[in-house]
Amino acid sequence: MRLRWKILGVLGLGVLIVVIMVLTKSKGKRVAPTPPKTAVHVIRAMPQNTRAKVVAQGLVSPAKQVVLNAELTGTIAWTANTFRPGGIFKQGDVIARIDDRDYRIALKEKLSQAKSAELALRQESERQQLAGQEWEVIAPGQAPHEQNNALALRSPQLNAAKLALEAAQSGVSRAQLNLARTTLRAPFNAFLQTKSVDVGQFVGMGAPIATLVGSDAYWITASVPVAALSMLGDHNKAIAIVQQNTGNEIIERKAQVLEVLRDVDLQTRRAKITLEIKNPNTGKMPLLVGSYVTVTLTGREINDTFKLPDVAVHERERVWVVDDKNKIHPKKITVLWQEGSDLVVTGDIAKNDRVVASPMLMPLEGQEVAETTGATP
Repeated sequence: MRLRWKILGVLGLGVLIVVIMVLTKSKGKRVAPTPPKTAVHVIRAMPQNTRAKVVAQGLVSPAKQVVLNAELTGTIAWTANTFRPGGIFKQGDVIARIDDRDYRIALKEKLSQAKSAELALRQESERQQLAGQEWEVIAPGQAPHEQNNALALRSPQLNAAKLALEAAQSGVSRAQLNLARTTLRAPFNAFLQTKSVDVGQFVGMGAPIATLVGSDAYWITASVPVAALSMLGDHNKAIAIVQQNTGNEIIERKAQVLEVLRDVDLQTRRAKITLEIKNPNTGKMPLLVGSYVTVTLTGREINDTFKLPDVAVHERERVWVVDDKNKIHPKKITVLWQEGSDLVVTGDIAKNDRVVASPMLMPLEGQEVAETTGATP
């Protein structure tokens, strides 16, 4: 019984304490904590006039490339010491020779035939002169060139002898040409890309001997956005720099824009430009056919552009600008090109706009920010 009263007493005391605490609780209102402002780095937008730059990837290809074919039949009798892939030839250098013995014999035969035809013409000419003298005795005063008297004056025989001589001389020319064709020469300064024969191999007319690539100039085909063509202006006046990455360094060469092709790449839908590099094999390292290079094209001058760090541009279409009340608002921009870690843009931004140049996780229009000082993070 006493234990029950003790328990009831303890419970009553606890209830009394709770009542006192509720009655003495402060009646003041709770103040919600002020959310912290997002700290951002801000830069001033300054317009500038600059020449358009378009950067693209290009593929190096030969400006000249031919397959050297045999123009007659025979056995390969000789090849040059540099008759191997990568071998260098100057224009007119002998690359290979076909056995020419049969063709030398054929030339001697044609020369003999020509001499015989020449002798026959001389003899016929003397016969005609003699026939003319006899005609003067038989028919004095009658014109010897009349048609009825042509046979008597041996005119047809003389013409036939002349034609025979011309045919024999043509045969000589043909034999000389065939003999010259046994020597295969480089048609221009080139290097040998592939070879198809060796010494002792019999080749027929039209058989491939080697593939030559011209070494005086290469072409580069680069693809650029169609919209970039307007920034280049007159493509003949555009300045083109080609960069070749060798792994240890970047080698730069000047190039000339030849043409803007009249079709687009079917996969990327980008425009294609052909450039030419002269003397591509000079310098520390030759330019390699089939390699990819970086092409930088400098075109016409564009007014009122802004150079911003890439961190300031969101989704390549907008920037966030801070107003006088330190609240941010989006503005649309168009990215023209990239220069390192900076982007050159145009759009709705104006001179002295305070552009946010630091990362923001989820920016909202009207969000209040706090400007920080120091370099762009």
